[in-house]
Amino acid sequence: MIIRKTLASIAGAVAALAMSAPAMAGGIYIGNVDVYATDIASGNTINLLNDVSVLEAAQFCNIDVNVLSAVLGNGKNAKCTSKSNSRQNAYVKKHY
Repeated sequence: MIIRKTLASIAGAVAALAMSAPAMAGGIYIGNVDVYATDIASGNTINLLNDVSVLEAAQFCNIDVNVLSAVLGNGKNAKCTSKSNSRQNAYVKKHY
């Protein structure tokens, strides 16, 4: 009787984990990012932020964190519009 209860509780725990796995796998993990600017005239690049979280970069660039994560999740660099102007273009990219 004790063995059946133990097996039933183990089976219940395994079923609960199996049902929660797709939800956990659905999130996008980007890791840390860099924010850099490129001078349009000279082509020189400088780092504005190095190895920061996606949330910090989104706040710095005034971009919605979900939009930034989606762009970076597609393997593209995201434009940091609040730090771009007529002299420089600023972007967010994955930190490698």
